Amino acid sequence: MVTLRFDDVIGLWREGQRRLAQADPTVKPALERVTDAIVDELRRRVGASFTTEELARYYGDAGTDWIFDLAVRVAPSTPEAWDLTTIAGAAFARYVREASDYAGGTRIIREDRPAPLLAPGGRRAQSPLSSSPLSASSSPTRRITI
Repeated sequence: MVTLRFDDVIGLWREGQRRLAQADPTVKPALERVTDAIVDELRRRVGASFTTEELARYYGDAGTDWIFDLAVRVAPSTPEAWDLTTIAGAAFARYVREASDYAGGTRIIREDRPAPLLAPGGRRAQSPLSSSPLSASSSPTRRITI
C-alpha cells in the first residue's frame, strides 16, 4: 500500500473545490449538502486534532467508498451530487483548514532544530542564531502557500 502525503492530494482536493464553485446552480445545493455531510463525518472519523499529513494518510487509507454511500443517502434523488471528484475533494479541502499545521490557506512547516548548544558545565550556550530567550524555546516555522 502506498501512503499518500499532503503534497500528493492537495491538488485533488483543490480540484473538488473548483468544481463545486463552478457547479450548475440547480445541482449546487445538493452538492453543498453532501459536502457538508462529508465534513461532519470527517470530524467524527478523524477528530478535532490532526495535521495535514494525517488527513492525507486517512484519505488514502479509508478510500472514498464511504463517501459515495453517504452521498447517496444525503441526496438520493440527485445523482449529480454523487460525483466523488467534486464532493470528496471539496470536503477534504474544507476540512484541511482545521488542521493544526494549516492557517490562512497555507500549510505551516515546522523545521527540525539542531540540538541545543551546551556551555561548559552543561548549561545552554547562547546560540548565534538566537537573539532572545524566546527563540530558544520556539521552533522556527516557514509558511508554504499552496
